[in-house]
Amino acid sequence: MNSLQTTSKHHVPGTNPAHAILATILAGFVILSTLYSISVPIFEASDELWHYPMVEVIGRTWTLPVQPLEPGTTSGPWRQEASQQPLYYTLGAVLTSWIDTTDMDAVRQPNPHTRAGEITPELDNANLVIHNPSVERFPWSGTVLAVHLVRFLSVLLGTWAVYLTWALIYELFPERPWIPPATAAVHAFTPMYLFISSSVNNDNLIIPLCSWALLLMLRRVKAAGTRSVPYRSSIGLGCVVGLAMLTKTSGIGLLPFVVATIAWETWRLPESTPWGRRITRALQHAALVATPIVAISGWWYARNLRLYGDVLGWNAFGAVLGTRDVPAGLGQLWAERMAFAAGYWGNFGGLNVPLPGWAFDLLNTLAVIAAAGLVLRLGQWLAGRSGTEAGVTSPGQQHSPLISRIWPLAWTSMTATHALAWAWPAAIFISWMRWAAITWSSQGRLIFPAIPLWSLALVLGLSAWVPRRRPTIRILPGAALGLLLFVLTLVALPVWILPAYRAPKAIAANGVPAGYEPVNIRFGDVLELVGYRLTTKQTSPDGTLELELVWRSLGTTPNYHSLFIHALGEGDRIIAQRDTFPGHGLLPTTQLEPGRTWSERHVLQIPHTAYTPDALTLSVGVYETTTGVRVIPVQPGTDGGADSIHFGVDSLGFGQVALVGAGDITNQVDLRFGEGIVLQSYDVSHLVLTPGTQVVITLNWLCTAPIEHDYTVSVQLIDDRWNKAGQSDAWPLAGQRPTTSWQPGELITESRVLTIAPGTPPGAYKLRLALYRPTPEGELVHLPVSQSREGMPSKAIELTTLRVQE
Repeated sequence: MNSLQTTSKHHVPGTNPAHAILATILAGFVILSTLYSISVPIFEASDELWHYPMVEVIGRTWTLPVQPLEPGTTSGPWRQEASQQPLYYTLGAVLTSWIDTTDMDAVRQPNPHTRAGEITPELDNANLVIHNPSVERFPWSGTVLAVHLVRFLSVLLGTWAVYLTWALIYELFPERPWIPPATAAVHAFTPMYLFISSSVNNDNLIIPLCSWALLLMLRRVKAAGTRSVPYRSSIGLGCVVGLAMLTKTSGIGLLPFVVATIAWETWRLPESTPWGRRITRALQHAALVATPIVAISGWWYARNLRLYGDVLGWNAFGAVLGTRDVPAGLGQLWAERMAFAAGYWGNFGGLNVPLPGWAFDLLNTLAVIAAAGLVLRLGQWLAGRSGTEAGVTSPGQQHSPLISRIWPLAWTSMTATHALAWAWPAAIFISWMRWAAITWSSQGRLIFPAIPLWSLALVLGLSAWVPRRRPTIRILPGAALGLLLFVLTLVALPVWILPAYRAPKAIAANGVPAGYEPVNIRFGDVLELVGYRLTTKQTSPDGTLELELVWRSLGTTPNYHSLFIHALGEGDRIIAQRDTFPGHGLLPTTQLEPGRTWSERHVLQIPHTAYTPDALTLSVGVYETTTGVRVIPVQPGTDGGADSIHFGVDSLGFGQVALVGAGDITNQVDLRFGEGIVLQSYDVSHLVLTPGTQVVITLNWLCTAPIEHDYTVSVQLIDDRWNKAGQSDAWPLAGQRPTTSWQPGELITESRVLTIAPGTPPGAYKLRLALYRPTPEGELVHLPVSQSREGMPSKAIELTTLRVQE
């Protein structure tokens, strides 16, 4: 295999000072990533909850799980990761197979109320699993030990990747010694990269393998025409690409680059070389590359074809992971750009523990400045004024004609080397866009296989704004960015990440804290609600409702118990709710010592479509998590709080919050259906109903653009089990105003009368609205609906909840 070592001094990254800088960067990365791997609670890194079970099942059985193809089917604790290539998991299994991990189910207990992917102001239920500090603390054993060992493997792989970035960038800029260290530092200390590198995640293997393969190809393109490529080089390249393709699907993207490399070498052969010989040589090297690729990874893709009928197995992956209700277009992906950027810079945990807003603003601003700088560099290069400083040509070629810059067959080997390098991040980004269009994958970390080039883009783009006549200080922007990222990464662990997994502090148990309404009501022998403070008196749709609760533990329980907090409207309709373990998920009742008292703040989000006006009351209760059986509250005595509360059968109610409209139009929602229809507002004649009665739903539409098809408006009342209480499907105004007849700017008001079916069980029923049209083949095409241009589109929207009583 072609190693990174070479006898040429131009392939050794830098001189002694450069080696010292590289050693400092690598040492800093190893220290920080090791600290992260030890400190971050296990299973609290992105998807580690599912990556590790793949390591465990391979180490225990030495077989691969088979995925279901039915959407929504449970696949196992590994979920969608069993559809990923197995090389990383197998390495982890070899490392840890000697450990007894029969305690995995006891240690790895998912938090049923986790808010993964949701960033809440109070960091509510940030923890993906239920932690037991006595089990997870050092010295480690069982599953805890195995997870930490695989994390250490990830640290080593991450360190290797940083070194490869140094080597790769040196190949591109051998005469610019400041660029490789600055790029390596930006790569190493990007907070999200270091966080992932300290966790169980197959990204940690695909990143260095892609960088290694790209490095080998760049060296070949750079040397094309100057020396004969040995056959062992192609065999080695094939081995690296095969390993990448057995690690993650991103590795498949290397194949076109292999073809381009061989094609360039063929083109750069001496002019005297006959084309027959050229083609023979190209086919020989192609075969030498393809053979190890097929031998190493071919079986995996054949297995996918046999099991799932899909060589990539994406159908099984999507069936388990789930897909978007409506595929995302470019506009939708652009609307999700901030979430994407957060996932690149640092959105830790289960994508719910982010860097602070000011950090994102600063980093995103620097990225925009860098992007503009790259455009400036490109313009300078095309104008022939940048020379090697633009990084896309070689000495002596800076004044070549424009055609020699944009026509690949006129490129020099150095220009082709840079072109191949920059094509890699473009390919990764396009692949991400295709994947994100069908799945919920707006995560910037998914483009990390090209992080060497993303880091280089930041360094070059920022340095472009330094005058060319001051080359000695062009290092400063890149070095400053690397230092900034190092500081952010250093601070992030103690300041933002670890606090998300710390339970609320215990407070004095003597009486009710000042400023709280006393309650002192017991829920069985589980918890006592000591007091509450309701800080919100009035709210509106899209607004929030805040309250604080003071709890006291009555004793450890054998089973988990959860809290529920409901904001109830007319007819006890649930307008907003929160279910959680005590202490925002961090104080499970199975671990609570008697007498512990604490306060916790809750922020309930009022839905955008909430019906107004209404008067909300708060309802609080406790239930056994597994069975859902509620614990009956015990009536308080005469001391304090009895007048401010009221009892349900199995809950406690208190407080009142006015829910009022946010605008001049009653129940204004401005829901966008496609590009031409907006539901401005709606009205409901009755919020509480009985079987056999009728409810009138008034819909106020606004046409904003010509509509090509006639859509059926579907209004349904359904409960959580999809039992239907009533439905109306028809063209608007009983067919008198089909949507193709609507004119831009026109307002259309229609009413739908729903009769509650006799025998409808009592309960809460969601008012669901959708627009669809049938195709000639009998399929239903729904008009995507979203709350705004930036909102996630879906096939239907829930307006509000109605209550059916006996």
